Amino acid sequence: KAEEMRLKSIVIIVFTAAFFMTQNNLAMAGMGVAPSKIQLTIDPGSQGQTELYIMNDSGNKLEVALSVWDFARDRNGRPFPVYPEEVKTFRGCGNWVTFHPKILNLNPGQTSKVQIKVEVPANIDLGTYYTYVQVRGTPLGTQDNVFIKSQINALLLVTAGLPGDVTYIERALYTPGITVKRINYSEPVGLTPTIENKGNYHANLEGNILIRQGKKVIETIPVKECTLLPKDTLQINKSWENPPLLGKFTAQFIGKIQGLDKVIAAKSTFWVISGKLVTVVASALAIMLIAGLVIRKKYKLR
Repeated sequence: KAEEMRLKSIVIIVFTAAFFMTQNNLAMAGMGVAPSKIQLTIDPGSQGQTELYIMNDSGNKLEVALSVWDFARDRNGRPFPVYPEEVKTFRGCGNWVTFHPKILNLNPGQTSKVQIKVEVPANIDLGTYYTYVQVRGTPLGTQDNVFIKSQINALLLVTAGLPGDVTYIERALYTPGITVKRINYSEPVGLTPTIENKGNYHANLEGNILIRQGKKVIETIPVKECTLLPKDTLQINKSWENPPLLGKFTAQFIGKIQGLDKVIAAKSTFWVISGKLVTVVASALAIMLIAGLVIRKKYKLR
């Protein structure tokens, strides 16, 4: 029984390691896909299709199998599989997707094309739905081909309809919020600006977060091009080397969404309290408290 449990643990570890090989790179472990991010806009009740190219860059012949897995993100931003009954707001679209072919063989150096068909249900809320297209490659002609030797995922974003009013999209769907760590007692100060997509549509963002004290910009934190899913957040860690002893600041995101010409902005205020100031104040309070106790004791002795 102990041996059986050990084997089960090994299988779980191997599966987990393979499962989270989900990067934006086009190639991994001798296999690649293009594009790594697929974006489709399809009206509810309609269907659309696109193509995915799979490259075998290894020295072995591969049997390639395609599947999908719907996901959410944990607190650290890592994806994990979810099912409709497990989450309140399920935005997976894996069951809308079919592949042709679903399984194919690729010789070393060969590239092949797979058709992806997406059928969007008629009674669906407008917005972006998403899933991972999972591509697994198993070497053929080897004794250990039972194990997954290479795996790579492509992000599939399906936008179910778009409102005609761009201003409405910008205001109600795309406008992110900024939150930051309100008070920090350590030095240097660790800022953690967080951009949140509060809408139902994904946003391909790029821009800057400006840290201001009054009107003066004292820090600029770049936001590299990224895809922010509906209800998702993006955290950026920044070390502030020379913070003031005490101050109220504003964090403002100024950037663009690909496909929209307008600049979007969102901001939040936060306080910074220096550890030095906290130490000085705490020491002063402690001295006052001790002095008060001493004086009180003297009065009692009289």
